[in-house]
Formats: sequence, C-alpha cells, structure tokens
Amino acid sequence: MLSQFTGWIRQMIYLMIFLTLLLQILPKKSYRSYIKFFAGLIFVVALFQPLISLLGTEDWEETVVSRITELEESMDFGEELDLSEMEERQQELLGNFVSAEAETEDEAEAAE
Repeated sequence: MLSQFTGWIRQMIYLMIFLTLLLQILPKKSYRSYIKFFAGLIFVVALFQPLISLLGTEDWEETVVSRITELEESMDFGEELDLSEMEERQQELLGNFVSAEAETEDEAEAAE
C-alpha cells in the first residue's frame, strides 16, 4: 500500500513538472488558457485515480460486458422452458393446502 502511495505521489510530481514545462514552452498567450484548462482536467483525473481504483471501477467496462455476455450465454431463448418441476411443486403445495383445509374442517366439526 505504501509503495502504491509513493508511486502515486511520484506520478503527481512528474505530471506537475510536465505541465509546468508545457506551459513555459508555449509561444502564444492565446493557447495558454486552453492548455491550462486541459492540464487542470488531467491533473484532477490523476488526483482521483487512487480513489477510483479503490472503488473497483478501474475496468468497469470490461466487467459490464463480461457480465452481459454471461447472462446471454446462460439464457437460451431457442429452447422451450422445462416447467415440469414447477408444476409438480405446485401440485404438491395444492395437495398440502387441501389436506390442511380438510383437517381444519374436521376439527371444527368435532369441536361442535
């Protein structure tokens, strides 16, 4: 963790040196404001890079694409769904419900 932090600090120092040299080399003042703006954007992105990597969104595009392809592969729309297990479970639950209802009716009649 400490090596990553020192690497990040080193990267920020190199970036600041590069941006300072770039601003000193520019011949015209008219381009200077545009370069400062884009340099600031680059600096902000580099500043938040550790936070983005800590959140795990460094390669989010690849993760989303891989999950979508996994879902597409797992779903085969060409085949008919096998609902026999579900139908058997429904019949079992219906039978349990009917038998429980009959028992309560028998208990109610016996109580009278």
